[in-house]
Amino acid sequence: MKNEATYAPIALGRAVSLMQRHPNIQRVRVPQVRNGVIDVEAAISVGLPSRWLAPGRSPNGVLPVEPVLFRFPEGFPLRAPRILLRQDFDRSLAHVNPGPPNEQPSPCIYDGNLDELLQRAGIAVILNQLVVWLENAALGRLIDPAQGWEPVRRDSLRDVFVFDADTMRSRVNRDAGHRLFRLEYVLKQSSGRSAIFGTVTDSTTLSPTSAKDAFRKVILRDGVQYGVSVALFVWPGRRATGKLWLAGEYRPETVCDISSLVARAKDYGCDTQLANGLKWVANCLKGGVTSDATVPVAIILCARRPFHLIRSDSDLELCPYIAELDSKSSFKASGATGVRPAGHRDAISVRLLRRMSDTDSSRENPRWIQIGVGSVGSKIALHMARSGAAPSTVVDSGYLFPHNAARHALPPVGDRPDRACFLGKAEAVSNAARQLAQDCAPFNLDVRDVLRNEEQMNSLLPRRAWAAVNSTASLSVREALASCRNLRLRTIETSLFSDGRIGLVAVEGPDRNPNCGDLISSVYELALRDSDLRRVMFEEPDSVRRVDTGLGCGSPTMAIPDGRVSIFAASMAEAIRLLQIEGLPGSGQILIGKLSDDGIGVLWRKFEALPCKVVRERRDSASPLVRISQLAHGRILEEIGRWPGKETGGVLVGRFSDAAETFYVVDVLTAPPDSLRSATHFVLGKLGLRQSLRDYARSCNYALYCLGTWHSHLSPSDPSARDYETARALEVSRLTPSAVVIRTPTDYRLALAT
Repeated sequence: MKNEATYAPIALGRAVSLMQRHPNIQRVRVPQVRNGVIDVEAAISVGLPSRWLAPGRSPNGVLPVEPVLFRFPEGFPLRAPRILLRQDFDRSLAHVNPGPPNEQPSPCIYDGNLDELLQRAGIAVILNQLVVWLENAALGRLIDPAQGWEPVRRDSLRDVFVFDADTMRSRVNRDAGHRLFRLEYVLKQSSGRSAIFGTVTDSTTLSPTSAKDAFRKVILRDGVQYGVSVALFVWPGRRATGKLWLAGEYRPETVCDISSLVARAKDYGCDTQLANGLKWVANCLKGGVTSDATVPVAIILCARRPFHLIRSDSDLELCPYIAELDSKSSFKASGATGVRPAGHRDAISVRLLRRMSDTDSSRENPRWIQIGVGSVGSKIALHMARSGAAPSTVVDSGYLFPHNAARHALPPVGDRPDRACFLGKAEAVSNAARQLAQDCAPFNLDVRDVLRNEEQMNSLLPRRAWAAVNSTASLSVREALASCRNLRLRTIETSLFSDGRIGLVAVEGPDRNPNCGDLISSVYELALRDSDLRRVMFEEPDSVRRVDTGLGCGSPTMAIPDGRVSIFAASMAEAIRLLQIEGLPGSGQILIGKLSDDGIGVLWRKFEALPCKVVRERRDSASPLVRISQLAHGRILEEIGRWPGKETGGVLVGRFSDAAETFYVVDVLTAPPDSLRSATHFVLGKLGLRQSLRDYARSCNYALYCLGTWHSHLSPSDPSARDYETARALEVSRLTPSAVVIRTPTDYRLALAT
């Protein structure tokens, strides 16, 4: 026995013993070694109906006891045995793997890799699958019209062509025809056998004068040949009755030469078109190829089935083949020129990417904008592109420098990576999206400038788009988005905090209420109430620091590994993908993710963010705003309810944005115990107030602080002179803007220092 130890004799013996004990196996012949493999013959009992036992076979020839050969390869049990049926087994049954007629047929018993099935479930499951296959074969149940037509299995063939099946099918009409396409290929020689890997691209024309350009090859090294050739696509038309030609009889894949290829084309109703196409290719080969040179030519036959293919809405099956030809090759119907079946792989397309991502391929991709394509944004954009939902626009003013290679989704390319840098980030991500068959317009612009130019803003951030995703990690960009009152497009904020231990996805509400300024303020408030988040976000040192990227150069950033960025970016991309499928929520939404203690997982929590109460001092849009969160609003109403018939009040806390001219009120603090309440006025007390405000601001590292005061009026009324005096006094004492908010029975009123 050759390399006897590689057969794992214990595992082989165990497999043979199990076969002997299987209830459907009557006998097992002693293993025999032939040409480096071990053959085990088994007689498998097939449960035929009693009416077929007298004739000794089913109507399609399946025997009550079928002899089956299990060919165990070297490397078993890492590789599954090959299953071979008797030589005269009916090959016209479905689910038979491709093979020449002079070899024993091999059943396709499992929709997947038998090696993997063996590791997952063992040899017993393979035996069970085979018994079920034989019984279904006897009963004629290998094809179920409700499930779809089973195309010939082509995933185990050594030659593979890549083309977009939907594009190819779109060429087919009711009349028979053929068309030539450009074929770019790589040919590899191994153990005296060649394997072709080709890509069928655009349609092309061919003539004897252009043949030299149409058939070209370049020898690389180690037996690898790159070249250009043609692919002949042939499809059926109608029968003499005028009805479409349907290939309703299953045929095993036994094509091995031109003669059998023509016979197969005749079954499919396209033999005349095949002959015409091959004749023209032959004429051109004579003028474009030297007599001793061979070139691969792809041939794709189209069969129209009586119903749709499995996992497809099309009834057109595409069957590719490869023929290595020279100028003397015979293309006659009786020709012996070798032809072998080839496998097919779909070209990159949105449909393919969505199918691989388990996403509805018929759903239209919403138009959305990615703002910032650095370490987080580039990963989000490419994750989305790989699921068939690339951004339609990317906006980033930055360029790729060498240090970006540490965390950017796109590594430098080329022989000199340092020279491959200095490409705009937006352009780099756009190029990658185009490689994934999706259009993505790059804009090397600062979004802050875009927001100041209304025409440009309406063009790049149109209201009709689905959303804009801000991944810049820039506070000024976030403030610019929040302050732009003419922007109607909802934005989604994605950010990392605290050495990449906290991640944020914040979705603005309808009509941008709450907006990104409200949401980040609410995130600070949520963290303040959660001891674990508070510790990570506010009590530990600031994680953003200057990292040297060259002599005298640095980048303010979080120095964290790419894997940590990727953990969060993948979750963020998935959240955005689901939002596109399910629709943006009817309110704002906050997702906060926290890195697990072991650093290899993230736990996300979701919070609803309800619309804010927006208060203006004047009706004109340029006046400062106070935006009161639902939490603060609820507590104001609760406090008023505790003091019926009296004015009451308290302290506003949150943050103020100079860029947005906005007070973001996230909560209210209870008035000190020495406060005075009556039916005509409220006086805020001072007992412990200063220390209380200081403790509050320190607890969140001054992310939130006192914004002013609020009090109630018992009837609808504007701010009084005393209210304005209070606002001015607060502003002077705090050296920062302050607001006095009045809650009336019907609405809010605002007093600001003038």
